[in-house]
Amino acid sequence: MPTPRPPAALVEELWLPTGQAARMLGISQITLKRYADRDGFLVEGTHWRRGPHHGTPRVWELHSCKAAISWRGRHGRGQKPSIPPAR
Repeated sequence: MPTPRPPAALVEELWLPTGQAARMLGISQITLKRYADRDGFLVEGTHWRRGPHHGTPRVWELHSCKAAISWRGRHGRGQKPSIPPAR
C-alpha cells in the first residue's frame, strides 16, 4: 500500500544549489538551467531564485521544480503550467 503524501501546503520548501537540485531531480545542471532560461517554465521566485550577491549561484526549490517538470512531462512542451505569483 502506498504511503500517503501530505498536502502540498504542508510540504516545507527545500532550496538547493544547482548541482544538488539537478541530482535530486535526475537531470543535468545544463537541463535544469535551460528549463529556466530558454524554455521558461521554471519561474524565478517560484522555482528558483538568485543568490544574495551578483555572481552567486542560483538556488532551486526542489518540490516546485519537481512538480513543474512532472506536469510538463504529462502535458507536453508546448504548454506552461499556470504558476501562482511568487511570494
